[in-house]
Amino acid sequence: RHPARHAARHDRAGGRVGNSMTHLVADGDLAATADDADAAADLFLEAGVCVFEAALPPSLVAACRSVLERKSRLLDERLAARGVDLQAPWRFNEVCRRRFARYDLRGWALSDAIFTESLLLWSAAPWLPFVRSVLGDDVKELWRGVVDNRPGSETQGWHRDGGFLFPNGVDLPPHCLTIFVPLVDLLTDELGPPQFFPGSQRCTREHLYTGLGDGSCHLPHCTPQLCAGDALAFDYRIIHRGQANLSRGAARRSRPMLYLVYAKPWFTDVHNFPSDA
Repeated sequence: RHPARHAARHDRAGGRVGNSMTHLVADGDLAATADDADAAADLFLEAGVCVFEAALPPSLVAACRSVLERKSRLLDERLAARGVDLQAPWRFNEVCRRRFARYDLRGWALSDAIFTESLLLWSAAPWLPFVRSVLGDDVKELWRGVVDNRPGSETQGWHRDGGFLFPNGVDLPPHCLTIFVPLVDLLTDELGPPQFFPGSQRCTREHLYTGLGDGSCHLPHCTPQLCAGDALAFDYRIIHRGQANLSRGAARRSRPMLYLVYAKPWFTDVHNFPSDA
């Protein structure tokens, strides 16, 4: 495992790059260590994203992946039984379609003992000291789930999971963050790893990304190279996207990504899942 692989691939559309935070898409610059939560928090406050290598042991990752493969088959059966049109948008309480072949599951998908009883996913999660350093000791978990990015999925548009609390041009500390844990290796673009614009979580930099829709934004973005069991933390406000799953033929497979969302005690999110559907 290369110690500096976390942001080893970065892209720039070309043209002039100003105020670009280019140093944050260089090799290894997003690497953090769970043993130094405060240093990881400092990196996170600047970049809005960081990576903890080998956060979960391979045995736990394999067990989680096996359960989710079974739940994925069960989901297909239930959707077929309901006659759900997979080409059209749809949302239920415990599963949402985030574009074609990209499913966001929670609740029943994580109801097996491997998810409910493993302390490494709860009170002993290795990223918790970092999360508390960023959000405070009274941090709460909003929810957890898994994004199942299947073969044939589309690349998402650039987006933020949550907007700025007060879009008044003042940078505020994080109020919510997500931990991604891939359950398969994401060392190439084949399975659709996530991409980020480091620094885009800052309100004072919002004007730098106005050209994303028409392709005129020339700032660099990064594609962290992740192994199964790594933990990637990102600010709720950072601009990011998931890529298409390009796997085909005998290599055709899904990309399950476990996620956990943490927030300050006063924050709630009613946008990303319906309350009753």
